[in-house]
Amino acid sequence: MTSPIPDVAPMIQAMGDGRQRVFCFPFPIFWDSDLEVRIGSTIRITGFTVFGAGSSKGGAVAFAAAPAMGRRVTLRRKHLHPRDGADGGPALGPAGEPPLTGGAGSPQPY
Repeated sequence: MTSPIPDVAPMIQAMGDGRQRVFCFPFPIFWDSDLEVRIGSTIRITGFTVFGAGSSKGGAVAFAAAPAMGRRVTLRRKHLHPRDGADGGPALGPAGEPPLTGGAGSPQPY
């Protein structure tokens, strides 16, 4: 059985206050590396821990040091799985045909 993917935006933004170290996100990620973490416009790759990968309820990021007052914190789900075509090849459906959507966890067209 697969986990349901809730209908929530795959990004949150919050403002640092110099004290808060933990920021929650309501969208699911499959792996810790599925989450892009930014402070201001800078993508961070260290200095934080991701919790909640694999949960359909979302999770949280705990920073080693609280983001400074007024710094924007952005948490965004990335889509980098080879099954979604991110390996450079086309994303194919089960019978080799192009999929109807962008793949598991992708924003769906309206």
